[in-house]
Amino acid sequence: MARYTEVFADTLRADNRLCLAGMLGAERNQLPEEVQTEVVKYGEMNERWLERVLAMRDPDKTEQNQRRAKAIYAAVQGAQLIAHTRNDVSLYEEIIATYRESGLLP
Repeated sequence: MARYTEVFADTLRADNRLCLAGMLGAERNQLPEEVQTEVVKYGEMNERWLERVLAMRDPDKTEQNQRRAKAIYAAVQGAQLIAHTRNDVSLYEEIIATYRESGLLP
């Protein structure tokens, strides 16, 4: 999970860039339908991966893991966007640390 959140930090460190799917998702209504579909698939792929990681700890909590995976993906994307807006990678790191402290991120 630490490496997952670090990928988003690395993107910010590369000239304050954002996850492409996050950027495209924000402009969803302006995108061709086939691009919209791919952006959704990317998010769902992330959620499935996160769900599998969460299931390693709590295999009997399938529904809870699904909801938590969505929340984690949304939270990480949101943290990246806020840090990008303020041009401050340390803000992303601070937000992610807070997610860990609160239990959202394992």
